[in-house]
Amino acid sequence: LVERLQENLGPYNDAALAQVRLAAAVEEAPPLLKWMTRFDNLLTPISAEGGPADVFAIAKVVADRVLDAKQKALETKLAAQAAAQAAAQAGHARDAAVAAKKDTEGAAAMLLGWKKAEVEADKQLKSGDEDRVAKQMLSTKTAEEIAVCLLSAKQAMQEAEEAAKRAEQQDKDAQAALALAQDKVTQTDAAVEAKASAEWAAEQASISRKAAADAAAAAKEAAEEAAAVLAKAEKTAGMTEEELFPPPPPVEPEVPVEESSEEIVLVVPPFVSLTHDFASILYGQWSLLEKTYLKGLRKTFFNLREERRAALGHFAGVKKDFLGHLRRPDTKQQMVTQFQVEYNAVDLDMRRLPEVQGELLLRTEELRDALWDVCDAKREENQTELERIMGDSWVTDRSSLLIKHFTSLVQLEADSFAATHGQLHDYYCAKCAFQ
Repeated sequence: LVERLQENLGPYNDAALAQVRLAAAVEEAPPLLKWMTRFDNLLTPISAEGGPADVFAIAKVVADRVLDAKQKALETKLAAQAAAQAAAQAGHARDAAVAAKKDTEGAAAMLLGWKKAEVEADKQLKSGDEDRVAKQMLSTKTAEEIAVCLLSAKQAMQEAEEAAKRAEQQDKDAQAALALAQDKVTQTDAAVEAKASAEWAAEQASISRKAAADAAAAAKEAAEEAAAVLAKAEKTAGMTEEELFPPPPPVEPEVPVEESSEEIVLVVPPFVSLTHDFASILYGQWSLLEKTYLKGLRKTFFNLREERRAALGHFAGVKKDFLGHLRRPDTKQQMVTQFQVEYNAVDLDMRRLPEVQGELLLRTEELRDALWDVCDAKREENQTELERIMGDSWVTDRSSLLIKHFTSLVQLEADSFAATHGQLHDYYCAKCAFQ
């Protein structure tokens, strides 16, 4: 920036050329500023009324603020990494707690098996001297095995508790890292890139914090379950035979159900023959009912097919028209070709001069801005066309017609049911000789 602000005393820096450059800059400033306003903090205005020294001082303050924001973003990223590491360690602690809980359950199951085996073996032995010695040896061996199982269960339960404590500590570390990341995000407002990076890192830290909290909760739950299993195992070690093998619940006798001696007799009146005239009337009514019902169905199904055909044609036409609108030609290639022709017209020796290079750079920026204008204009036109298509009431109108057609189908079924019910009622009344 300091080098660009130095006064150029070359032979090509005359008043006319400076006036041309100033006019071009004033003309290009509004669209360029309009484009830059789409982004937050991308452009920082600096007043140049106080001279080069003041401009350099203000620019240094702005640059230091941007560098400080990037440093805060880096610290936020490091905090997010620390939170992720804490979450991973909390997950390992959770897995260790779950494994310890399974070991506790296995030791408790083995203890219960030894206890039941002791009771069943004691039942099989007799009360003689040899059997008494065998019982003593069996009790001693069973007590040793139960002690080993209890010891294994206690060790597994302690491992589960330690893993739960580690997971809880890692959760606290992840929470501290998240707080640090969020604090750094609030201090990162000077640069768009730094702010976006800091917000992304803070979001990752929040995800890691939640994972660490879930892992700590799972580890704590596994430790509590392991402690419950251990307590149950210790209780099993001191159970008696009645507690280990409780008697089955008493079965209540079934109460016989008395059958009623009364029989339900359905009285069906005898059928009589229909008269020819009445049968002809019923047949005529039934034929008219079927004819009306089938005619209504054919008409409604024809209308539904027409609606489907119209919808397919309409949507295909809309897609084709919108695709043609998106692929309509523009002037970008002509502008690039014209720029290439004008660029090649400049002599190679002239291109080495700094003034000519500046002019070519200015033309390149003008081409870029012109291409941006064409793209922005096409995007606005495409958006307008899309809104016009979305605001069309064709779909709403056709949906109303479809509802009407399906309602007519329901009405046809209801009318057919009512007429059939009347026909059957008249038929059976005539067959049973009812008035």
